[in-house]
Amino acid sequence: MFTIRCVLDDNDRGNLVDPLGEVRISDGVSTILDPSGFLDAWIDSLISKLEELQSGKPVVIDVSEPNYLRLLRIGEAVRIEYKNETVFAASVAEFDAALRNAACDFVDQIDQIRTDADNDPFPLIRRYAQEDEGDESNREH
Repeated sequence: MFTIRCVLDDNDRGNLVDPLGEVRISDGVSTILDPSGFLDAWIDSLISKLEELQSGKPVVIDVSEPNYLRLLRIGEAVRIEYKNETVFAASVAEFDAALRNAACDFVDQIDQIRTDADNDPFPLIRRYAQEDEGDESNREH
């Protein structure tokens, strides 16, 4: 099963400007791991490039110089490369569902530490996470 996980670093839990944590993208066989990535940058970048990926265009994202995340459609599948690791999602829909789960989990983590309910530091991620709010069957916890 293809998954994307973003977990806030316990030592960085108060940082709502540039939240650090572990990014893990796995297909059950291989895993892409960034143990100390800017979580919002990873999720924002993937969300903003999703449309290009859906259209079949190759996608390159600068998530942490000098390392680039590369996404490429191969038929229905999506190949994701980062550093020396490669993982596969069976389809763009599977990639999108995993990304939405990661966005939902990220928003939940941020909401647990956020003190100002009127100031949302990550509106793009929250909107994307809530697009399918009515369909909880696609969401894992």
